[in-house]
Amino acid sequence: MSHSDIDKRGEWEANAYGHIWNGSYPNGDYPAPTKMFLLTVNGTGFGSGPSNIDIFDRLNGIHGENAFPGSPERGAWDAVSSYGTGMPKYFHDASSGRSYMAGRSIDDINATARNMVNLFKRFNPTAKFRFSQRVRVPSGMIFPGGLTPGVFPTDSTYKMTWHGQDNGTSNLLGRDQPYRNLCIPTMIGNGGINVGGNNNSPAYFDGYEKLMYGNFTFLDSNFYTYYQDGAGVADTYTIPCEFTSINPYNAVRNLRDCDPFAGPISEGVWTNRSYNAFTLPGWFGNDDDDNYANHMCLIADVYQASGDNSRAMIAVSSADTYPAPSYTCQSPHETWTDTQITFRITEYEYDRCNQTPHVHILLANNTLLQNVAYTIEEI
Repeated sequence: MSHSDIDKRGEWEANAYGHIWNGSYPNGDYPAPTKMFLLTVNGTGFGSGPSNIDIFDRLNGIHGENAFPGSPERGAWDAVSSYGTGMPKYFHDASSGRSYMAGRSIDDINATARNMVNLFKRFNPTAKFRFSQRVRVPSGMIFPGGLTPGVFPTDSTYKMTWHGQDNGTSNLLGRDQPYRNLCIPTMIGNGGINVGGNNNSPAYFDGYEKLMYGNFTFLDSNFYTYYQDGAGVADTYTIPCEFTSINPYNAVRNLRDCDPFAGPISEGVWTNRSYNAFTLPGWFGNDDDDNYANHMCLIADVYQASGDNSRAMIAVSSADTYPAPSYTCQSPHETWTDTQITFRITEYEYDRCNQTPHVHILLANNTLLQNVAYTIEEI
């Protein structure tokens, strides 16, 4: 495909690769395709799609431009979080051929200071929601809190997103008791990936409480999606929960009946069983040598739906089954009726699916429709 129509607005005075803007991009790559495709799925029994999409933002902007307020396709970011130290910006990752939001200041990648930057999103209090995002560490750069490119830190160093309670000043009210909090997901050390917070986590019971785990690869981006079906009751494992982790090398889908707010601390200590805000990224730290030079976390394709039918989702993949090791992305619906669903994907997503996207639809009743037929047109 020709990329001659790529938008080359803006200027780079200096980018993270040390180049000066000269009308081209690192390694001949491009920042953000303008071409889109509309896909239409016809059939019966689709039910209804999510009634409330709080946010959907591909975060695929021009390198160096501010990611706030950005251009979300659904909803809006509320603020730059006061938890961080500056303005989040877009970062063009030449190794994957697209831009992301950088979770650290890109103005001085080699600074020893942490320089964390975060977006902040508020929403109506909910215990029933789906949250998804894409995460990557660029080739040759260091996992947050690590020492060496391509090697995980031994400690818990990176909470990719942090849900909690809004404190009214673009930050979470608290990240521990008595305030509920959840990281979707978190790296707990040596590459262990799960969904969990400080002292409360969605847990199922199998002889004892267990958490839901996923994977992370340094070789490509990682797609994560999490869903919980309600608040539940303490120590009663009846609420359907899902954590799915997909990259081109690994795929796992956890489907469990959980206590979504399980933990070792008495239920009476907590204020509620819901969330109403998140920071993106959540947090990183615990660095062994307190030197964050060349550390980077990239985030894209952020989605949250809450309330009725929020379990329902559209996944587009390079694989004909779901989940499977693949490039997988999620798209919000344009229209969703019992007989027809329409949605859009970008040219980048189309190309990553080898120009033959496979469409998988998860209905609100948890029925999974794999590799459904569709029509596609360029828009």
